[in-house]
Amino acid sequence: LMVTAEFDAYDQPFTASYCGTCTRCVEACPTGALTAGEVDARKCISYQTIENKGEYPEALKRLAGNRIFGCDACQEVCPWNKGVADHHIPDFLPSPEVMALTVKDWETMSPGRFKALFQNTPLERTGLKRLKRNL
Repeated sequence: LMVTAEFDAYDQPFTASYCGTCTRCVEACPTGALTAGEVDARKCISYQTIENKGEYPEALKRLAGNRIFGCDACQEVCPWNKGVADHHIPDFLPSPEVMALTVKDWETMSPGRFKALFQNTPLERTGLKRLKRNL
């Protein structure tokens, strides 16, 4: 967000690192994309399924399991994320219709149905073609 307005106070840049010696994220990563202090985006399921516009390596796809859009295995095990209250904002929750989609539903989904389900969502940016590639 960029603004030209003046403010009374400004936040300081976040520079602290709280990881310490914990390696839960490294151990949880299904593809080994994480090492101590580094991320190899070429191995990251989130990168491959969301950002990569090219070929999705079959070896990584197998390791992704049923993930076709993102991963978050590292976030799910991070102790700094424990105890954070789940939100209950309906607009941010997946609809039962979306959660019920099967692999066959994805494979046969038309552009019109995709648009009806995912317009104005993060999945729209990735697009139906790449999501089908991720199956």
